[in-house]
Amino acid sequence: MHNILIITSHFPPQQIAGANRPFSLYKYLPTVNVKPVILTKRFSYVLGNTTDIHYSDSFINWRDSGLLSSKRLLRYVYLLNDKVFGIYPDKLWINRAIKDGKKIIKDNKIELIYATFPGTEALKIGMELSAQSGIPLVTEFRDGLVYESILRNTNFLQKFVARSLERNVIRQSSAIITIADAITTYFSKSYPSSKVYTVRNGFDEDDFSEIISVQEPNSSAPKMIYHFGNLNSSRSTDRSNLFEAISILKRNNEISRDTLRFIFIGTFTKAEYALVADYDLLDLVVFKKHMPKREGIVEMMEKASGLLFYGVQNESSIISSKLPEYLRMNKPILGICKGNEAENIIQDTSTGLVCDFDVNSIANMFREFLANKDVFNPDISKINLFNRKSQAQQIGKIISKVILSNGSNTDCIGSV
Repeated sequence: MHNILIITSHFPPQQIAGANRPFSLYKYLPTVNVKPVILTKRFSYVLGNTTDIHYSDSFINWRDSGLLSSKRLLRYVYLLNDKVFGIYPDKLWINRAIKDGKKIIKDNKIELIYATFPGTEALKIGMELSAQSGIPLVTEFRDGLVYESILRNTNFLQKFVARSLERNVIRQSSAIITIADAITTYFSKSYPSSKVYTVRNGFDEDDFSEIISVQEPNSSAPKMIYHFGNLNSSRSTDRSNLFEAISILKRNNEISRDTLRFIFIGTFTKAEYALVADYDLLDLVVFKKHMPKREGIVEMMEKASGLLFYGVQNESSIISSKLPEYLRMNKPILGICKGNEAENIIQDTSTGLVCDFDVNSIANMFREFLANKDVFNPDISKINLFNRKSQAQQIGKIISKVILSNGSNTDCIGSV
């Protein structure tokens, strides 16, 4: 059994998408003879460490300190400094995690360090621990750092720091894993000597256990198009074209409440409610409050006629973690994602329709869906490749290959 240290900013009990991939590695890597130890951020609701999950103090944990406490004030100072000069909003975690990581490496005879991005702190911690210990580093990019960067509104100093971090991390890494072919191509061209692999995001089969997908929910009822998750995100996307397209179909009497409805499950802003009202769509659009993922999956698999997927215009590498779960639901996907890598996935798996981001393209996609054209002929063998267990097994093989090619590191394990 190979012992590895996974460094991640996000991990359960955090209920965000960024925690899913690290947790799936923790859950499934042991099936391929790789035993992960997790190093992540401490949150106020985390009780304490376990034998294989370690929480280092972080500014996130300090957030709950008193309004005028020294911890909270120091956190503000660091955050203000980072707004101008840096890309590490949680420097406290970097310092504490490096210290804790040294002990974990020694106590657990760690053979490889696996740092997963976002966030930037995990890359920094992994790079420093690898350099100090001589233990090989594998880095995972689930978003772009420099190429199609997830970092928003950065100044030239921050861009310089990000590029420097990326260059140094790649130099230190024995292998790089991305979730998108576009990011893999970028790394291969920018750093020709690097070993880069694509292992996409996926779904966890356990989320779908004992849930039955209803293919034609009450054919006499209106078709229901579902969207799960917030409309606004860190990658800003204008949704007005979507609602304008629906409005055009309504004004032309091509749709009505009796033929088509849109169900959005998540947390929504007043502006989004107002946008729907402005387009006179309150009879067609239903906002439902946020619900646990499994509860949402149950509702969509029972009631949805189609699943709405929204990408990000002009960013080819975007593949939301929502897409693999949509693939698994065995429902037609309506993807507003032309030019995104998600377009290729939907077409390759034959799981639905794809359109561009303009109003007419969106309206035409809905027309094609309503016409009951044969747009859904899922390739189950290709969909199964998105199972998180099989993906963890792919990553496990990469990890084992790196460990074997680097030889035994037991001589340097006590020297961190």
